[in-house]
Amino acid sequence: MPPMTRPAGRYETLDLMRGLAAFSVLLLHCSPPGFYLAPHGHLAVDLFFGLSGFVVAAAYVPRLATGMRLSAFAAVRMKRLYPLILLGALIGLAGYSRAYPPRDLAVLFVTGLLMLPTPLGSAEEGYAAVAINPPSWSLFWELLVNVIFARWAWRWSRRVLVAILLVSGVALAAQALHYGQLSQGFTWGSWWGGAVRVSFSFTLGVWLHRIERPRWRLPVPLIALVTVGIFLMPALGAWNGLFDMLCVALVFPLLLIVGINSHAPRWTRVSPLLGEASYPAYILQGGVYPHIKGLWHHLPVEGAAMIAATVGIALVFFFGALLVARPYERLVRALLPGVRRVAMPAQAAP
Repeated sequence: MPPMTRPAGRYETLDLMRGLAAFSVLLLHCSPPGFYLAPHGHLAVDLFFGLSGFVVAAAYVPRLATGMRLSAFAAVRMKRLYPLILLGALIGLAGYSRAYPPRDLAVLFVTGLLMLPTPLGSAEEGYAAVAINPPSWSLFWELLVNVIFARWAWRWSRRVLVAILLVSGVALAAQALHYGQLSQGFTWGSWWGGAVRVSFSFTLGVWLHRIERPRWRLPVPLIALVTVGIFLMPALGAWNGLFDMLCVALVFPLLLIVGINSHAPRWTRVSPLLGEASYPAYILQGGVYPHIKGLWHHLPVEGAAMIAATVGIALVFFFGALLVARPYERLVRALLPGVRRVAMPAQAAP
């Protein structure tokens, strides 16, 4: 079947979902030690990959079908993603300057710029694969799958996409049930797991673009509530891996379908803002959140006050990252002619 060539529109509900997912990651990382306000915040990455698959297909299949070269596609994606990857690595360099010896810090900075894993991450930070800016691990897989898409996958039939979904879905289920959750990719020892996660969710997004989707709709506030509820769900012990798998393989596709179809004019102002803030908030946190964790030693709060403080810190960082990113990206666009704001998900990430 030929690929659908419907031009990409502004999917404001997808912007809203992406922003809420990025904020949930912040809630996870800004929580005090031993307490996680968003225990399933790691699933935001799978939602990012799914969002990215759909929106990249919607935005670029028409261009690729009319002759856009791989080099031009790669240049657009790198110009959109890499400036904040660079800034995130610089923030990490400053944030971890006292945590590593100078030689190790130099290696971590170079590998961070390339988004490549290294075993030098500290135990205190969970042996992060890209220790200078841990969220960068998902951007490596994002850019890699983008290249594969532009070179080959945009032409693949729905039958081929379904075959990839079946194979990667089996691997994803095995991963979820074996480890009891789907958080692989973040650490040095589990970095390979990112390949499985991106293979399934990105392909799922592309497949959703290619099929004749159901016209299901839901009220936008309900979509937002379900999205946040997944990330806030407490840990479920032995059922945790099954929950993660069901969310990625069943709930997220349904959310994407209703998110694509559901529009609410009153959300059209806040949703793009949340969508715009999502990528900076995700990629610029690596060198900052260890210091946020240290802040908790000076905040003797418990119960509701602790929850309120966590949300407050996350909100400050979420919109603070946007305020930093806007002038920085304007500067980059001024220095690099041809760099424009792209009205689409960055990873969509995270």
